Formats: sequence, structure tokens, C-alpha cells
Amino acid sequence: MGKLKTCVVFAVSVFDESRIHVLHEFMSMFKQSFSDCDLYIGINYGALSNLEHIIESYKLNTKILRVTDINMYTGSDASAYQAALSLVKHNSQTYDTYWFAHTKGAVNERNFERSMYLNELYNKRNHIESLFLNYEYLGSYALRGVSRSASRLDWATFNADHEIEICNNVLNVKMPYTHVNWSYIETMYVINKKSIETFLTITTDVFYNTPISEPCYFEIVLPWIVSRCGYFSYVKESSCFFGEQNLKDLTSEWIQYNNLTHLNSYLNL
Repeated sequence: MGKLKTCVVFAVSVFDESRIHVLHEFMSMFKQSFSDCDLYIGINYGALSNLEHIIESYKLNTKILRVTDINMYTGSDASAYQAALSLVKHNSQTYDTYWFAHTKGAVNERNFERSMYLNELYNKRNHIESLFLNYEYLGSYALRGVSRSASRLDWATFNADHEIEICNNVLNVKMPYTHVNWSYIETMYVINKKSIETFLTITTDVFYNTPISEPCYFEIVLPWIVSRCGYFSYVKESSCFFGEQNLKDLTSEWIQYNNLTHLNSYLNL
């Protein structure tokens, strides 16, 4: 079995010295499980000034960009992800899988969630990448999702587009399918080559240099590029986090609506 070329897109938001251990936990995990990878790291506006030094002390292949414009920061990890992805866009390298991560628990006490993702997502790299190798239409992998927003908005009519139209389901050559009517949560996931390359191709510097109004853009909207491109969005826990609609059932509806019946077998992954 071949080996995938992988990179990490990492958003860092550490504002308090008491939470610096969160960054160390992620960097230690990257050192152990992703030492062969390029890491594209965005550091949020107002984050601690010594973060670059800490990151570089792990001696990994990192490219780092700090957000220096206060107007870009909208109170979430979005601006740090914009910075990290701008590094990816303006780099000549391409990858088979893109692993997204952020310093979960560095702002709010989310120790359980951070531990879960470290153990069940990032430390399962070999298993997850074997799925991408063996299933050519697998577009993304994450642990949990929801069938509606926390404020009970319907994903079918939700619109938080920024420069490019992903939410609106406007069909075109690059995105010829609608998106699934459920969303990942917690902004930790893996996305395949074709989906991210499509995103990088259709975005301009406007996307990366203007503030995103929806703080959960990278949690909700970006992963929809996968289904918009006709790839399968996998979620390990098929039950909605809010205990409502089954996400596998919603994916099945998306498959039938878009006539992507070759993906039916993926429902059994």
C-alpha cells in the first residue's frame, strides 16, 4: 500500500500563559505522528508573543504566519485558519490529505474534547489515511456532526458564504453538486486533495485578507466543499450531537438527490 503525502493546517489561539500547555500537547502530538509532514500554522491576533519560539523549538517543518491586523480577528479561530490556509495557497506544494487542527481548550475549558481528538483523530492517522487510500471518493473524515445549528437554523437555507458560494448550492463546473445537509462540529477534520485544491483555486486573496463574519465558517462551511465536489463526507458518530436526525440518513438523501449512487457503499464505512 502506498503512502499519502500529508500536511497539517493548524490554527493557534493562545492568549494566556496558563493555557500554553495546550499548544505543547498539539506540538508533541505532531512531533510523534506528523513529523514527516509540512505544518502550515496561523497564529491569531493578540496571541502570546512567544508562540513562534515554542513552535520552532519542536524542529518540525513549519511555516508560520501571525495575524497582525486587529480587524481580521472576529473572536474565533477563523482568522488563524485564514492565515494558515493563505500559506498553503501561496505554496507550490500539493498534498493528498489536509489535516485541520486548532488549539482546542486554549480559550475555553474543553479538555475532554481536546483529549478525544488527540486520541481518536490525530493519533489514528495511519488508519484514517488507509481509508483515503482505499476509497477514492472519500472526501473528508471527522468524529462528530450536527443536523442543524446550535440556534436551530436549517443547513439547507443557512448562508455564511465568504467570497465564494458554497452554502448557496449554486451549481457550476467546479462545484457541480449540492452540499450535505449536516455539518461537522469542533473544526477538526481531514479533507482530500481534490476538494482542497478546488477551494484554493477558486478563492482569491480577498478570501484570506478580509474578516469572516461567521465565526464558525471553518467548522461548518469549508467542509461542505467536499460534498459540493461530489465526494463522501464521513463522520465517525452518525448520531447527531444534539440527538436529532441521523447523519447517515441525511447523507443517503444527498446521494440520491445528486444521483451519486456509486457512493451508497460508503455509507457502510
